[in-house]
Amino acid sequence: MVPLPSKGLRAFTLPAGRIRYLIDNLKKDDPTILDVDIFDTNGDRLARSFDILRLIQGDWKLRINDKTYYVQVPTRGFRTMATNQENIERFRGWFSELAKTQDYLDYEVYLYKCQDWGLNQKQAYELCSELCRLGIIFRYEHNIELEKKIFLNPSNLTKLIRQVLNIDYATMSLDSRKELLNSLRKEYDILLSEHNKILKSAETTVSTMGWSLFVGLCCQWVLFARLTWWEYSWDEIEPVTYFTTAVEMILAGYAYYLLKRKEFAITDFSRNLVQRRYEALSRSQQLDTVKLKQLTTKVKELETLIQSEEQLVKL
Repeated sequence: MVPLPSKGLRAFTLPAGRIRYLIDNLKKDDPTILDVDIFDTNGDRLARSFDILRLIQGDWKLRINDKTYYVQVPTRGFRTMATNQENIERFRGWFSELAKTQDYLDYEVYLYKCQDWGLNQKQAYELCSELCRLGIIFRYEHNIELEKKIFLNPSNLTKLIRQVLNIDYATMSLDSRKELLNSLRKEYDILLSEHNKILKSAETTVSTMGWSLFVGLCCQWVLFARLTWWEYSWDEIEPVTYFTTAVEMILAGYAYYLLKRKEFAITDFSRNLVQRRYEALSRSQQLDTVKLKQLTTKVKELETLIQSEEQLVKL
């Protein structure tokens, strides 16, 4: 309802488009209107090129000729607009794209995005709360540090919290934990035994390769000695030894650097060979290394919890 100077209260609908369309309709309905301006609550005049939806995002002031009227937008309507399905889907897609490259977003950046899409600060807060309720994002507003961040992967955050707090075992009794630990240890011992066998086999294979290389170098030295002192002379054999050494040391070392991007070291080279052999044997023998790591973590967690609880009982 708008109080026109010569006609009193009249009902108007907000037309689609710009603010100027509403002003034109007011002047058209009442010829006594000479000037119409719209201001925000801070007294700043809104440009007539602004989208008409700006007027239902928050309270504003309407000045007709020399009289000013305060327009209060109903809270229910504002909340409905801020959290409608269109906005939820729009921000869901935006947050999904951001979650591919980052874990959290500054709340200030979110406010700027809301402003670009026609939402004021109150609406941005309501929409953020709704998105948190739906599990799309997470923001903890009761902490001075966490309230500045919007976490884009709530599921990952939940897993970390469960892992830190050991929520899976929190409700279990001491006897139940011990029973679970015994069952996990049985499965863990079987996998650990297979792991140790495969690791020992890999280390044996690499050790055999190392000794074979040593024997080959010894045979090479004997061959060069034979050629130098019995078959030919040092002047003839020296170029052969030089190029052989260059191939073995310089080219092989540089090729290792190109592949690993670090300086050649016997310990690192041996460790890499053992790891590659271990992985190959694990695949061939179908050892579940992922499950072994999970069981290792669970067994350590349960052992720590049980020890802590037993110490508390003793006290």
